[in-house]
Amino acid sequence: MTEEKKTVVTEINPAEVAVSTPVFGRADLDKIPSPKPIKKYIESLKAFVYFRQINGKDLEDYEHLITKLVDQGDGNMIIEQRQDSLRAKWIVICLCNEKGVQEYKPEEFALLDRLEAGVIKEMYDAAQDANSVAKEALERARKNLSTEKEVD
Repeated sequence: MTEEKKTVVTEINPAEVAVSTPVFGRADLDKIPSPKPIKKYIESLKAFVYFRQINGKDLEDYEHLITKLVDQGDGNMIIEQRQDSLRAKWIVICLCNEKGVQEYKPEEFALLDRLEAGVIKEMYDAAQDANSVAKEALERARKNLSTEKEVD
């Protein structure tokens, strides 16, 4: 006879969370520090480079760089994704100095695009990694989505 393994997860009652969870106001939000820049070693450059975790404005800048409005000719406009220099556009948004200050203006992505493809690929991967969700945050999300019921 084989024993079946059951997964036990915890259910969260939204009513209980609402009572025990603090409400953030402007003063609380203003106290949240900006993320520190992340120092990454770029093998192809044989040097360290700083990347920053993007904020809301940075995301808007990136979306502006990768989209364009196209006139359909009938007075209607559609938004299309630009396919050129996508990696350089992401890097230019994330690249910063040791204080977290952006090194290039978003429209200067072409200055990075002239680099060797291997350098671009490695810097793009490092910028992606700097902006990925931390493993701890993923684990918290898994726990928050779980239930206390046994799952087969």
